[in-house]
Amino acid sequence: MKHLTAILLTLGLIVTAAAVPVPARAATIFWALNDIDGSTGLGDAAVRTNGTLIEGANFGGTGVPNVTVNTVPFSGVDFTSGSPTNLAGLTYDNGWSGYGTSTGGSIDTLTDTFAAKSGVDPQNGTLTGLQVGRQYEVQFFLSHTTVSRTLDITSGNMVRIGTRNPAQFATGFFAADGTTQAISFDASEGSQFLSAYQLREVPALAPPTITNMTVNGSSRTYTLAPGVMTNGSVAYTDRTYNWENVPAYLEGADYVLTPANDRDNSALSIDLAFGQAGTLYAWFDNRPGAPSWANGWTDTGHDIYLGPNRTEAFSLFEKPLAAGTHTGVLGPADAPGQGMYGFSAVELPPGIRNPGFEDPGGTVSAPRPQASDWSGSAPSVLHSAFPYGNNGALGTTFVYTSPALGDTWQTIGTSFAPETAYVFKGYGVDNDINNENDLEFMLGYRDSSGVFQQLASQVYDLTGLTSWTELDGVSYTTGASGPELGQLITVRLGAVNVDNVNGGVFFDQVSLSSTSLTIIPEPATLLIWSLLAGLGIGVGLWWRRR
Repeated sequence: MKHLTAILLTLGLIVTAAAVPVPARAATIFWALNDIDGSTGLGDAAVRTNGTLIEGANFGGTGVPNVTVNTVPFSGVDFTSGSPTNLAGLTYDNGWSGYGTSTGGSIDTLTDTFAAKSGVDPQNGTLTGLQVGRQYEVQFFLSHTTVSRTLDITSGNMVRIGTRNPAQFATGFFAADGTTQAISFDASEGSQFLSAYQLREVPALAPPTITNMTVNGSSRTYTLAPGVMTNGSVAYTDRTYNWENVPAYLEGADYVLTPANDRDNSALSIDLAFGQAGTLYAWFDNRPGAPSWANGWTDTGHDIYLGPNRTEAFSLFEKPLAAGTHTGVLGPADAPGQGMYGFSAVELPPGIRNPGFEDPGGTVSAPRPQASDWSGSAPSVLHSAFPYGNNGALGTTFVYTSPALGDTWQTIGTSFAPETAYVFKGYGVDNDINNENDLEFMLGYRDSSGVFQQLASQVYDLTGLTSWTELDGVSYTTGASGPELGQLITVRLGAVNVDNVNGGVFFDQVSLSSTSLTIIPEPATLLIWSLLAGLGIGVGLWWRRR
């Protein structure tokens, strides 16, 4: 029997009915798990500084110290005689010291002490002093160097943090739907420990890119976490794993916690609605590889890992999507006995991103970093390494490509509109390396299979251009109808007619402009037309009456 599962997205609830729009964000906490020490430990950087501090508390017994970590002050709290101001209800009855991390930073002092409670019975805490609708982050830190324990922290969603090898911390993201927020704490065995916590108010999140989700063919839980993806985000709704090595460009993305048990569900199909143009990312277990329905997607070359401290690699793929509903855009994992995929989405801005290829910066010699936001081949080079003339306004870096490397391209968050003229252009220069040195500008779009559909191209022979020169680029004008209308624009550059297949063609500072050819009369013209129309009607009536 086919099940239709719609997700009440920001509440993390399941509704077995038709898909529903995203409501206001509610107080489900979405968690991330990271290490304090060890090979992937963040040290003092584990303490976040986003927004405004409400309270930081260092837990322990008599004499627990105040300590500042990463500019954040933590006040010592002895639970035998007091409690934090904004974390009520916890009943730790003892405190210990001498069990902290050894990173060499101030966080070693923060984790040196902890509050303890005999027995593993769950206890409930309450964050207080919240304001409805405001966005918050809460962090909990845990360390014990001689015993291995875990602590499950739950508020809508659950995260499991460990005491040692490595010591860990959890970061929770939520929007308050009341002045308090309940959180439960449940230890695995022995006693319950907690080293420190902080609560921060942070800026409001941007509107979500994913505005609606419908899961077909599954009765398991899929939960959208809008705008909170980060390194360490909890991966699944039915496991305690997390996603590690998350790239910076997915920081703050919408992402979905999927059920690990759907990895061999052949009936799975997911519909997504985008409120704005965006890039959909999905990462697939490398062991079976990407499923067949992802053939039109682009492999970013980046791997996300399933943690904590696990070695399973998932290849990160991307697919740009226009605003609107995309039926069946995600399908079965085709990974029985292995890893269920995850997915996320970020807004796709309307213009060219990184048009001057300045991010992340170039180098003098190889290996050269790939220019951010560009796909295909876009190695970044410092202008100082090849100081051609007229580069003063072109920043510090440029990029190149060759027939051997392949084209450079980017899809932007603007769709082709009817009766509009588009111009894509940029700078080029003769690199003095090749006898033949041609640069091709292209305009087009990626079809539903991810294949580039070229609409126009223009090739420029750069031979003899001893200084950087702005080229006219390529132009294309849409009509009143056509297959390209509504498709996201893809700009593309390539090296052609190069006598040395490994020789590079240099380019920099590209731009895309558009001009609507639809004539919109000025207000004065509209007024005259209205008067003439009225006069014509009046004259007609007068003539008929005669």
